[in-house]
Amino acid sequence: MSAVTVAAQADDFPVFDVSPPGERYFRHPGDVVRLVVWGVGTIVLAVLVGTGTATSQGVSDDVASVFGQVADSARELLLVLVQAAALGGPLVIVVALVARWRWRRIGLLVLAALAGALLWLGLDLLLDLPGRLPDALDGDTWIATTRFPTLPYLTGAAAVTTVGKPWLSRSWRRTGDLVLTVLALVMAIAGIAGVPELALAVAAGAAAGAAVLVVFGAPNRRPTPAAVAAALAAAGLPIRDLDLRRAEGGRTQLYEAVPVDGDPLFLKVYSRDSRDADLVYRAFRTALLRGTADRWPSTNLRQQVAYEGFLMMLARRGGVRCPRVAAVAPLGDGSVVLAMEEDD
Repeated sequence: MSAVTVAAQADDFPVFDVSPPGERYFRHPGDVVRLVVWGVGTIVLAVLVGTGTATSQGVSDDVASVFGQVADSARELLLVLVQAAALGGPLVIVVALVARWRWRRIGLLVLAALAGALLWLGLDLLLDLPGRLPDALDGDTWIATTRFPTLPYLTGAAAVTTVGKPWLSRSWRRTGDLVLTVLALVMAIAGIAGVPELALAVAAGAAAGAAVLVVFGAPNRRPTPAAVAAALAAAGLPIRDLDLRRAEGGRTQLYEAVPVDGDPLFLKVYSRDSRDADLVYRAFRTALLRGTADRWPSTNLRQQVAYEGFLMMLARRGGVRCPRVAAVAPLGDGSVVLAMEEDD
């Protein structure tokens, strides 16, 4: 099925599909990586809090003594502002999603919040975690008790932030991380919990959110044909037709392209998940002791693809039969297109 529709206009310029190829939702390798990283972090912090009680308590006491120097009125003001955001933020999010009929997204966010809170309650029962600090604020504010937000709330908020990120732009993802950091910081200032417990809550919530994405899938983040064509045009290789050959399976999406001038091309599109898929594969080989000498992938996807194109050019110059590299074009989301001549 062709990935381009020709516009019925006088200039007859092609209009490419703006929808990502493949299924609308699927399990991303990056979410698996995040689940492993946050899961290991949760286990390490749980061991630290559960066994290194003197160390974790000492850290909490030192931080509490610093925040205890802040006037109670200032601490209460910060807590009131955070309480207002903690009560009103979820309501605003739900209303906005209901107005847009995003029922699946609402369900995943609610499930993530419950999973995070239940995970924290399980950790609390298992480790008998310490409660409020001695210098904590007491009494009530004009919104709620000074015991709110609670650690289960923080864990659920971290899980919701993790699940919501795939639908957000980069700036909004950073905003979500900033809000979560401020929430944990104000809870530490108010003395609701110690720093090790707050770190454990955030890690556990992120692990719970990543688990939800791994189980139920995340939205398709593959580059669209329109983005691929725009990247090639910016690299000096305008395209008048794109034909999708493979969207799922393997590390890349495959296209056949017809340039405005020149012979047909074969395209390999490396999305942001390509590096994560390679990381999961090499970690699996290492765990089974089948690839302990493997070289781990670079963090720069564009550099990886450029190396591949460069090696193909060297091989061709050395007399090896391989396609001619036409372009290496980066996309705005971090994906990279490797264009080469079509060779059956």
